[in-house]
Amino acid sequence: MKFYSGLSAAIIGTAIVVMQPQFVVPQALDEQAIASLGKEITVVINGQNPGSGVIIGKKDNTYYVLTAKHVVATQDEYEILTPDGTKHALNYGTVKKLSGVDLALVQFTSSQNYRVAEIADSDTTTEGATVYTSGWPHPGRAITERIYQMTAGRISGRSRKPLEDGYALIYTNITRSGMSGGPVLDAQGRVVGIHGRAEGVPIVDPENGQTIDIKSGFNLAIPIKSFLEVSAITDTPPNSSLAPLLLAWGEKIHKENQIKIAADYYQKALLQDAKLGSASFFLGLAKYELGDVQGAISSWQTVDRNANYGKYVYRIQLMQLALAVATYGKGDRQGCLEIMNKLDKPHQYLIEVENLKKELWGDRLLADTKKMMPELFPSKTIETSSKVYAVAITTDGQTLATAHPDKTIKLWNVSTGELKTTLTGLSATLSALTISPDGQILAGGSSDSSIKLWNLRTGELKSTLTGHSAGIVSIVFSPDSQTLASAGDTTVKLWDVGKGQLQTTFTGDKTPVNSIAFSPDGQTLASVNGRGNINLWNVKTRQINSTINSRSGRRSIPMFLFVGFSADGQTLARRTGDNIEFLNIRTQQVITTIENNSPNYFASLLTNGKTMITQNFDNTFKFWDVTTGKLQRILYGNSYADNRQKMIAISSDGKTLASAYDKKIWIWHWPDR
Repeated sequence: MKFYSGLSAAIIGTAIVVMQPQFVVPQALDEQAIASLGKEITVVINGQNPGSGVIIGKKDNTYYVLTAKHVVATQDEYEILTPDGTKHALNYGTVKKLSGVDLALVQFTSSQNYRVAEIADSDTTTEGATVYTSGWPHPGRAITERIYQMTAGRISGRSRKPLEDGYALIYTNITRSGMSGGPVLDAQGRVVGIHGRAEGVPIVDPENGQTIDIKSGFNLAIPIKSFLEVSAITDTPPNSSLAPLLLAWGEKIHKENQIKIAADYYQKALLQDAKLGSASFFLGLAKYELGDVQGAISSWQTVDRNANYGKYVYRIQLMQLALAVATYGKGDRQGCLEIMNKLDKPHQYLIEVENLKKELWGDRLLADTKKMMPELFPSKTIETSSKVYAVAITTDGQTLATAHPDKTIKLWNVSTGELKTTLTGLSATLSALTISPDGQILAGGSSDSSIKLWNLRTGELKSTLTGHSAGIVSIVFSPDSQTLASAGDTTVKLWDVGKGQLQTTFTGDKTPVNSIAFSPDGQTLASVNGRGNINLWNVKTRQINSTINSRSGRRSIPMFLFVGFSADGQTLARRTGDNIEFLNIRTQQVITTIENNSPNYFASLLTNGKTMITQNFDNTFKFWDVTTGKLQRILYGNSYADNRQKMIAISSDGKTLASAYDKKIWIWHWPDR
């Protein structure tokens, strides 16, 4: 078989399910519109073997033209003739002949504004599809000058493997010599290939015995994808339609575990659109899997959070999550925490490893992710038979108490997760639980405004305390375990634990009290009301030492408010909006502020006064250094639990934390670092 110089075919692509669905599929154009568009993007290349070409990219005043390599095969004085009739010199030193395919990339410069072709996915151009060839054929017997031609036809076949010089698309369009290097356009006028050959049938001339070739009507083109596969990363001409195609091809190849090739596609996509966030995300994943950890980190770090993710905006979070894993893997735990602190519910991805695989998490990154997970997730989960309304834990972290709607309290062995015993005798469901610092007494405040005290060792009900006019919202023991403070209306009451009797009632508030706390020496009790105002009570004199007013002066924070003391008793912690402030009690000036990126609705200060724990809207618990305000730890529970209850219990050494939601209890335990 012999081939003639002919016309162009279609350009690149692969029909991929993940191919940026945010792009609207363009409507087919009528043939007149396609002819007009084709003429704008198709040029004449004059030289030893004149042909055609297509304007495929532009940077500043430099235009890039893709053509058949045989059109510019040998060094000569070439010129490019654009549709407006202007001649442009072609510097042969800039010609890039592509290896393995009959393609070449040439350049010309002009201050004129010429149209750049739009590129389509040539892999989706299948048998039966309508295509158009565009070019400037050589003069013939009747057509005595080069006149632009656009002809219609159909894809009649595709080679499974490229034929000689990369030709793979076969179509039925009429073509003539001189159209080689011109584009093959799809029904939307997008380039899917470069025309270059025509099938010939040998015929013997009986008069002279010579063999001549007659065109069979079949033509061949090189798919545009072939051009993008073999061109160097830096040689891919700037074209706005290329970035999403390159990304889609890279993702498809990546899923086939051809990671090096995928990385090449991603880099080409980013050269087209540096803000294509998904390309940076996947490039980092590819680099990580190839062992280039620092390269992966660089890919993820340099991306603007406002980068273009199209429909896949969640990939911003996934990229930051990958960055956190890589940072943790390098031994930078604090850096990892700082990244995780900025993420919105990353645990929804972390606990779904199969979903991460779908997002091209490679084996190396998945393994490092699993290494990080024990740092964040519960070490134990306990399933209960009924909902949990409140939790408390002993100071040594060995026994957990939970309150349930059947008016019972269950005691659990924290180490084994086994149920130790069940306490009964409640007249109403509990809304608050606490255990004395000496581990001897369990106190429970009920919705009927009563408080009950149990001997934690024997399970015996010691006493029932009454006197509040509303359900109990906060109870706390003094440091010596001898006094219990309670809040459930506009008052705060102090109870003698041993005698089970009321000692005194503080009545300085006009609005309900939300939270109470003893100072480390037990001499001062702090209470915060619904408006955020804090009263500091002298336990001995039973008088108000001072009042710290809320900034807003009105009830602006309907969730749980908080108040707590530092280890030396000189600093007070309070919640203000999403942040935690530490105030000098004497001057009432702010010393430190903990800025939490997620709204918190409950906070707890460890008894050592050095660590603050916040329970946050994103279902996390965060540990903060009181002195520096730095994040120390993040804990995640159930990814879908909208747990906005005051449900947190922490051992005095800060090594064990328990929380609950619905019928699940989560326990986190970690060793010393």
